[in-house]
Parts: sequence; C-alpha cells; structure tokens
Amino acid sequence: MPQWFKNWENTGLLEFDDKNADGVIQYVADTQVNELTIDRDIMVLANPEIANLPAWVIGLIVAGTRCSTFNSCWSTFGNFNINSHDLLKKNINPNISEKGIMGCKNFYSCSSYCCWSCRVKPPGFVAEVVALSIWSGSLFFFPAIILGIFDKK
Repeated sequence: MPQWFKNWENTGLLEFDDKNADGVIQYVADTQVNELTIDRDIMVLANPEIANLPAWVIGLIVAGTRCSTFNSCWSTFGNFNINSHDLLKKNINPNISEKGIMGCKNFYSCSSYCCWSCRVKPPGFVAEVVALSIWSGSLFFFPAIILGIFDKK
C-alpha cells in the first residue's frame, strides 16, 4: 500500500477490509466481495497527496483555499450591509428606521449561521458544498449588482 493510502485510511474516508486475506484489493460492485470503501470526499481531499506534490505546494493550496474562504466571508458580510442599507433604505423602503435595518442585518446573520451549520455538518460531499456556495453567492450578489448598475438615481 502506498503511504497516502495508509494516511487516509486513518481518517475513515478510505477503508480496506481484506475479506479473503490475499493482500490484494478487490474493488467490485458486489458488496460481498468488495474490499474497498471510498468516501466521495477523498477524491477532492487526497489528490495533492496522491500526485506526490511537495509539501510546499500543498501548503500553497491550503493557503489559497483559506484565503478564498475569508474572502467569501467578508464578501458575504459586505453584501449584508449593501442589501440592508443601500438597497432597502434607498430603493425599497426609504422610510425604514435604523431599527428595521438592524432587523434585516439580524436576518442575514441568522442566514449566515445556517450556512455555517452546513459547514459543520455538510449536506453533501465537498464538490456539492462548493457548488452550492457559489450558486448561493451568485443568487444574492447578482440582483444587488444589477440593481446597482441600472438604478436611475
């Protein structure tokens, strides 16, 4: 077995159960004979290690994903403020009080908590969650951008 296999076997995302004790992995559709269980997330998470990339490249990948996470987080909070203040106060309801704007921001905070809880217990595998986050980001950002560009004020 390669070292990466043993490393990921310890996480539980990859399991090898040698049912016939021959030392050979049998990966087949029949559950009675199949000796390998692969979690879908391993295809995304283990690729740098499987490709034998040096540690500094893996570090760059991790740093890039962390930066994109923080960027998404700050963009989301910026979007909360734009939607709460600019769109709501200037376009939708100019007479809204600061208390109403605060309520809107609280609603967005609750929405972000729901997104955070999906991160803690993801509803799907890594690629699904990434696609869902990109879709939801475009769902909220696109109307704000279009309304901002084509506003007559």
